[in-house]
Amino acid sequence: MHAPPDEEVDTTLKVLDDILQAAEAQSADLFSQSSVEGLHLQKALADYIMKSEPVVDHEVCQALNVLDQNCLTPIHFKADSAGCWLRLRQVLHLSNDGRLARYLHNTKNIALRSVICVAIPTLLRQMVAYFIESGLETCSASKMTRMTLALFAGTVPLLLNLGGGIRDYMQGTATALTQFARAFNVVISSAALIAAGTTGVLAGLASTLISFHAYSVLRECGQSIFRLSDNTQVHLGSTLGTAALYIPNQIGTSSAMSYLASPSGAAAALRDCTFADTVINDLSRAGLNTPGEILDAMVFSGLNSLQTGTELRNHLEVGLPDRQQIFNTLFNALAARTALMNTPILTASSLETAFAHYFDDTTLVQLNDILTSGVLGTLYPLFVATVAGRDDTKKSPIDSDC
Repeated sequence: MHAPPDEEVDTTLKVLDDILQAAEAQSADLFSQSSVEGLHLQKALADYIMKSEPVVDHEVCQALNVLDQNCLTPIHFKADSAGCWLRLRQVLHLSNDGRLARYLHNTKNIALRSVICVAIPTLLRQMVAYFIESGLETCSASKMTRMTLALFAGTVPLLLNLGGGIRDYMQGTATALTQFARAFNVVISSAALIAAGTTGVLAGLASTLISFHAYSVLRECGQSIFRLSDNTQVHLGSTLGTAALYIPNQIGTSSAMSYLASPSGAAAALRDCTFADTVINDLSRAGLNTPGEILDAMVFSGLNSLQTGTELRNHLEVGLPDRQQIFNTLFNALAARTALMNTPILTASSLETAFAHYFDDTTLVQLNDILTSGVLGTLYPLFVATVAGRDDTKKSPIDSDC
């Protein structure tokens, strides 16, 4: 092979040098045009994902728009990635007014908190009910023993609401609304307890009542650590609207649990099912209950936002509660929730016993689901009033009720 002439080599090297210089100049120009926007976008998205800090939506969209015009066009990507970028641009155009990013931010906070504070307590609730009922069966517990446990569980909401009312009065935070809500909680819980005792179903509900108290404690403790607040105020209209919508929400959730995740909890123990046989149903109930609570929280905060006329933006804060928050959780949230848990269970079971002679087992299960959901929706405003009606409450308690 003959070596090329020196002139040809020099010419080729000059051409290559010109190409490299042109490429470097173009690269430097593109970087100088997009570096500021790129750094802003990177920081904003990193803070949004890692720190849950709301981004300034119009600034992010503006940065993305500049990047798109300057360097991130489909020309710089492979042919098969151009469609992905175009679809991303369409999504970004939807969020140009900040709505989509705000919706995703709010939904992410509610969903994350619900998985921790609803799904896990629901799973543990079913396990507690199973093991307590299994223990009572194994020990051949007498009816008196079961009745004692049930009475203890039935009086917990009474004591908490009475203690909370006294605390509000001593602190000067009591209002007519909270005092009425607490008094009604005591009256309705006592009436349900008496009805269950009169119809003879109270002793059989011991394990279920205790497990729901465990659920209430776990949920409220979790929510006191993972605190969710927003920029809206609680209003009567939005509360009543949420309560009305909560009834079909719970009918659907309860019916799905009955048909897709049974037996579970105490019922599984009474059927001599092994724990391994019930794990799938327990997990299924946790999975079914969580979307219902996410939907309820979104409806409640959304209706409050509509009535207030503000753009909803919530904030998730994680940290150990202080002394004041601990006592608020005990005498407000837990007092309201235990009353909300006890009353539907006792009422529905009492009525189910009264209807037992007129309907078959399948219909009775359906009636139980409907009655429980109806009582939950009816007591929903009392729950909100107990938690949010005090003078020192300024933020919306978007904690849903079950």
